[in-house]
Amino acid sequence: MTADVLHALIRNLQATAALGRETVPAGPFRAYFARDNSDYLLSVAVPVEASDDWPGAVAGLLRMFHERGRMVRLEYFAECFPALTPVLEVAGIRREATAAVMTLRASDLRVRRLREDVGVEILKPGDDQAVTNLLNVMARCFDLGNRDSLTGWRTILSLGLADGSIRAALARVDGEIVGGANLLVGGGSAELAGVGTLPGQRRRGLATGLCYRLLADYFAHGHRLAWLSTGQEIRTLYDRLGFQAVGTQLNYGLRRR
Repeated sequence: MTADVLHALIRNLQATAALGRETVPAGPFRAYFARDNSDYLLSVAVPVEASDDWPGAVAGLLRMFHERGRMVRLEYFAECFPALTPVLEVAGIRREATAAVMTLRASDLRVRRLREDVGVEILKPGDDQAVTNLLNVMARCFDLGNRDSLTGWRTILSLGLADGSIRAALARVDGEIVGGANLLVGGGSAELAGVGTLPGQRRRGLATGLCYRLLADYFAHGHRLAWLSTGQEIRTLYDRLGFQAVGTQLNYGLRRR
């Protein structure tokens, strides 16, 4: 059952990775390249089926990224492709992150109340100022890199809001924007990603309440499944919303250091 759920989430990974990117089949992988933007985080490869020749498939993927002037980056679920991990290690591709994969069904969402001084805005398609506000607060919460990276994320966010493949929300305290969150919708589920609050607002329940409002809005539109990947240090935030662990996500890459 767990394997079935994880394979269902692969469809979401493929659908959302394709947004605003060039999709290129690469044997058992699908590679997604940002158009006219070489920022490392904006291109990614995802394994979508098993292979009898992982070493050959990985070598081909490396060539493909090299030919496009990009550094290879992969995201996948360890339980779905256990034979891939040792091949990446032998190829010298480094593990960049290990995270718990957690899922939430609409019926399991737990109500979380926001503080009275917190307001939540669900972003609407075509609202360029809201997109700017979200990017600005995310840049302060996370290391989004250079201006090219922000331009790339703006393109993806605007396209996603327009066609419904991204749902996003901003949090304000006394009118000041202090956090944001996104849902990447496609393939029958949605990934909760880019959840961030400014340092001075952390550990006060704001992120939990913000995620609840965004998820409740998503489920109210007839959707039934959401998921995320998270480190152990903030897993309790998602436990409070009703998420349950189902697997492990691995991120591998060759980012220059």
